[in-house]
Amino acid sequence: MNRRLELITGVLGVLCLALIIGHMVIQNGRTPEDDLEDLNQVEEVKSNMSSKDEIIDRFVAAYNARYSDKITNIKRGNIRTKYSGAIKGYSINIINANNAAAESFNVTINNKHEESCSDTIYEIYGNLLKILDESLTDTQIYDSISTLKNTQQLSQFQLNDISVDYIPMVDQPCQAASRLDIQSKNYK
Repeated sequence: MNRRLELITGVLGVLCLALIIGHMVIQNGRTPEDDLEDLNQVEEVKSNMSSKDEIIDRFVAAYNARYSDKITNIKRGNIRTKYSGAIKGYSINIINANNAAAESFNVTINNKHEESCSDTIYEIYGNLLKILDESLTDTQIYDSISTLKNTQQLSQFQLNDISVDYIPMVDQPCQAASRLDIQSKNYK
């Protein structure tokens, strides 16, 4: 008899809990879309996280203020001045090596998308160049993108004080960058 009473009490407890939760959901008027909006707000907060490096914070703030596609998911890397993030789903690495032997500020864009023939990586590249060196003209940036698109081998070139390493994709139906390493000696 006691076991049966415990079972009935347990079932009633679960039913009461379900009714209370259901009433709270109805009372709050929340929908799955509301939950999605909350997740988007969390992503927005993550995109505004501080890196604890003044120069990287300034770089991210300048990029995010200028472009609608923000640098998000900023996380500290394996060394004090290395951070990772994302722009439009492309992973980036940011290293402030101004106080190190390299004496430079570096940004790497990694293309790991199946849609590797997209021009998105080049758009991100052009935007990053404009933040790193505001004296670059749109024509210079466009010309450097054209050069990259027509390069089918590992290459390095200069654009004002910026050095760019281009690593192309292999065995793709189109020419696309696998990785772009951008190094600025004057971004401090």
